[in-house]
Amino acid sequence: MALVFVLLFIFFIFLVVWVLLRLFRVPYPSTFALYFGSPGCGKTTFLTRLAVKKVKKYHVFTNFDINYPEIYSFEKSDIGTYAFPDCSLLLFDEGSLNGFDNRDFKTNFKDNNSLEYFKLLRHYRNSIVFGNQGFDELDKKIRTLTNEFWIVKKFWKFSYAIRVFKYTDVDPDTKQIIDGYRFPSGLKLLFFPRYVQIIYRPMWYKYFDSYERPALDEIDKKEWIRKESEELPAQL
Repeated sequence: MALVFVLLFIFFIFLVVWVLLRLFRVPYPSTFALYFGSPGCGKTTFLTRLAVKKVKKYHVFTNFDINYPEIYSFEKSDIGTYAFPDCSLLLFDEGSLNGFDNRDFKTNFKDNNSLEYFKLLRHYRNSIVFGNQGFDELDKKIRTLTNEFWIVKKFWKFSYAIRVFKYTDVDPDTKQIIDGYRFPSGLKLLFFPRYVQIIYRPMWYKYFDSYERPALDEIDKKEWIRKESEELPAQL
């Protein structure tokens, strides 16, 4: 009996180690992927880890600075203008802020070939991964083409991403074809760790500036205080 318990304990330890290794693994990205979540949840960190871990397998291009060799920069205007090499991985952070906001759908693809490039991404043998705060903020044309969604959340110094699956259905009321989304079931999360990713964020901070932002003119604090005092209502 004691031997049975020992074997079960060893099996349990191996199972836990296997699950943890799977959870912390870095999966190969699909052709079109999106990581989305609230500010500071770890989206850029996931993209950074992807860049560093896959730079030996892909030509990696990012629209934000990463302090690591052989990772190249690109901008929105480069998409559809230049031919990225075969087996290129493009990481586009803050998609809605950097030119693909859903509210600007009339101009996002105007006078450029970016939409054609996105639709023929597989033909170009490229992959692109977007990071964005709001799911609905990103242009709908991009969301329609996306075939891999990850919602990102944080817990203490860790962040985790859960796969969100897209499916097509028919609305019972309008009889229109609609896109639906669902989380994997609890059993799949337990037995298929590839549906969840976990990262320890501080491990990746050395590669990028999490406070990177556009430069603005500094405010004159004395002038600001003076204006605030002038706007205060007169004392009764």
